[in-house]
Amino acid sequence: MSQPIEKIEAEALQLSRHDRAKVALHLLDSLEQETPEFSPEAIEKAWLEESAKRLEAYRSGDMRAYPAEEIIAELGNL
Repeated sequence: MSQPIEKIEAEALQLSRHDRAKVALHLLDSLEQETPEFSPEAIEKAWLEESAKRLEAYRSGDMRAYPAEEIIAELGNL
């Protein structure tokens, strides 16, 4: 890391949890504004495409469905 970034990071880590979260959200928002592929519309489109692929895989027998109770029980064992 460069010296100015290390200084900013050290100062940011001295902030309260609330203020660090606020800075983090602002930084993440700035990244999303610079990358249109992560716009809400692009994300929705990607999810729709993925869900269509998964539905087709399920219907063709290439993908299996699992009961929600089974998945939740498995997660509880982690």
